Amino acid sequence: MTEEAIDDCGDFRDLIARVRDGDEDAAVELVNVYEPHVRRAVRIRLGAPKLRQLVDSMDISQSVLGNFFVRAVAGQFELDTPKQLVALLSRMAENRVRDWQRRHSTLRRDKGREISLTHLRQEPAAVVYADEEANPLDMLERVLKELTPEDSQLVEWRRAGDSWTEIADRTNKTPDALRMQLRRAVDRALRAVKA
Repeated sequence: MTEEAIDDCGDFRDLIARVRDGDEDAAVELVNVYEPHVRRAVRIRLGAPKLRQLVDSMDISQSVLGNFFVRAVAGQFELDTPKQLVALLSRMAENRVRDWQRRHSTLRRDKGREISLTHLRQEPAAVVYADEEANPLDMLERVLKELTPEDSQLVEWRRAGDSWTEIADRTNKTPDALRMQLRRAVDRALRAVKA
């Protein structure tokens, strides 16, 4: 399916719903359509030639998309239009590039540390992203096991299609507080899985 075909909000919402349900065909479809946007955002933000020598835009794109799928299936995102998805993926790519820039800057300042940048160039994914090369659905399972029972319940409600307002009524919390709770829970779980 092309981006123009998904441009219809009904088709887009259906695609996102299938991704949330863990449909691998939907995930492949989403990658085929939106991965070029992510790679373009990464290439634009990489900038410095030295940084481009250390990391390939494909490595960062895969990392961004893997992170997106884990969070989408957990119900963290509410996406109604393709533009919202492109903006979200671009922002995630920008953050990932900033992480790489910080690592690169730290390596340059760490004069006491003997490390070959040539070695890093040969294995950027193994050095930084080995944990994110796993199948996003496998990563999701590991993340879900790290959640507290309360956070797991929140994920179940979101995956069932419950809105933030409906969940807020059930839990006596605000929708914004619930969004923050889920984001923090997924962040903690991802850190624990990657440790």
